Amino acid sequence: MNIITKRFVILLIGCLVLTTSCVSTRQLKYLQSGKQDKIKKGEKIAHPYEIKIQEDDLLYITLSSKDAELVEPFKNATQLGTTLTTSVASGFLVDNEGMITFPLLGRLTVHGMSCLEISRLIEQLLIDGNYVKDPVITTRLGNFKITLVGEVVSPGIKEITGNRVTILEAISMGGDMTAIGKRKTVKILREQNGEHLLQEVDLTQANIVSSPYYYLRQNDVVYVEPNKSLSTKSSPWTTYLGIGGNVISLILSIITLATVSK
Repeated sequence: MNIITKRFVILLIGCLVLTTSCVSTRQLKYLQSGKQDKIKKGEKIAHPYEIKIQEDDLLYITLSSKDAELVEPFKNATQLGTTLTTSVASGFLVDNEGMITFPLLGRLTVHGMSCLEISRLIEQLLIDGNYVKDPVITTRLGNFKITLVGEVVSPGIKEITGNRVTILEAISMGGDMTAIGKRKTVKILREQNGEHLLQEVDLTQANIVSSPYYYLRQNDVVYVEPNKSLSTKSSPWTTYLGIGGNVISLILSIITLATVSK
């Protein structure tokens, strides 16, 4: 083996190592930007997020008023409050017809409405019916949950304490994806208007933030598929072969360098 050949072998080994590391890093990155999908500074959200109420949702509705006697008929749950304002917090389960039964007001249709719209509806009905002259209604979803399955560190049902969660936040709640999780074809199963919708999203692209599936909805199921090629690479025998190859390459490099230096 002459000097030129030896140097070529060293260069080839180096290129193989660098190429392998670049490919694996690229497959694990989120929100990669191409020329066409960079996030513009100050760009408005394409799909404004707002929870829409569905059947079987649990609503926590709080009624507040300065007059304690006016809210007395609505005390069907835990009472909260101070000396100046009396608040009554109640839980309401949305039935199969998309309705709740509110004290004195009767059955109200809430399906497809936002929490803010429900609050405004009840406030207006209480005022129009002369039940409470100064009502303040707060409505929030009490059973907001999503499910993570597949190649995440900690799969399972995740309870959401706020009123919104992104797919990236949800995956982080599951401890992130495993090394063999496919980031380009994450599947989201969603129930909407009585139908099941299945959508794939690519988390390696920065324009994911413009997707209507970037913000998850109650009861969404997120499935991360395994990357079969990476799974094969990570098998025990492949690992042992890789280690053996690295050792042989290292020994060959040392022998080559020693020969060249003579």
